[in-house]
Amino acid sequence: MPIRLLIICLFSLFTAGCVISPELGSRYCTKTAGNLGDPAIVEVYFATDREESTENGQYPKFGPNRADKLSFGRLTIKLPGDNERDFGSISPAFSVVKAEQINTAPAFSDALHKASIKYDATGKPLPGMIFVHGYAESFERVAFRLAQIVHDGCLDVVPIVFSWPSRDGALDYHYDLDSASFSRPHLSRLFQIVTEESGLDQTHIFAHSMGNWLTLEALQAFRRDGKESGASSLRGQIGALILASPDVDADLFKEELPMAMAAADRVALFVSQKDALLQISSALAHGAPRAGNASPEELQNRRIFDNRNFTIVPMDGPEIGECFDGSHRCAETNARVLKQIRALLRTQYRSARWRSASKT
Repeated sequence: MPIRLLIICLFSLFTAGCVISPELGSRYCTKTAGNLGDPAIVEVYFATDREESTENGQYPKFGPNRADKLSFGRLTIKLPGDNERDFGSISPAFSVVKAEQINTAPAFSDALHKASIKYDATGKPLPGMIFVHGYAESFERVAFRLAQIVHDGCLDVVPIVFSWPSRDGALDYHYDLDSASFSRPHLSRLFQIVTEESGLDQTHIFAHSMGNWLTLEALQAFRRDGKESGASSLRGQIGALILASPDVDADLFKEELPMAMAAADRVALFVSQKDALLQISSALAHGAPRAGNASPEELQNRRIFDNRNFTIVPMDGPEIGECFDGSHRCAETNARVLKQIRALLRTQYRSARWRSASKT
């Protein structure tokens, strides 16, 4: 079968079933796969290096073309209740009820700081969480996806999406990969804004698929620039670094991992050998495994294993049940995986497991 036809046939085909550590119970979140509750409102902040689209609409539209600067803003997103969608899904009932463009980086920083205080019930500022999406995504869809992750996962964060210029097409993989390369300095700039200028106590990063490569490269640039200005480490500024289903060559991932471990308090690699899209990506790379679907043996052969503040979370067994949209979306859509991610973001989880692990 020609490779282009193979991509078209398999683009929406994912395998079901993931597994995760059973240590986390329902105490972390009241929502379950069968209980989403009433309609909800989530405010999502955005930074994008997409060009603004000429498409008419009631709120800012950004298309697949590349811009040479960041645009900022805030979207108020309405999520439907459990009678209109499944847990982990994005349905046509999602809507933007209010939108605001923020004209400058200082104004964006100020808005993030105010949000962190406004939404904290105990008086302690909430951390930010930057979401870096993967291949074949639109501006609107990734904003909806982040709102879904935060709502369904009960994540106590100020959500910030970095929307890079993906063309949102099954056959546009190479355009998207080039766009990810183009976006490295812009994501690095966002890291600077959020960690150094916004006043947020801490920032988490959640990268998915191709967004992992962009994230690792941007972190590398950010740490290099920080050292040049006298900053020796990002530890304490970046809390959890979630590397979900990375579409990154496993050998390249091995080279980037020490930098990631030095930058963040804790790093988690979420993997599934059943990931259909990463199987395609691996086939296009002549069988070279991707970090997100490498086997335990392939990871161990590269000396990628649980170590200090790094852990591997497999998503391959029957215990967790199905993942909405298949195993490539497991970390975004499955209730038990989202509980694991919520635990990674919680202070008490860091102080208990991660600090003890760092002493060994």
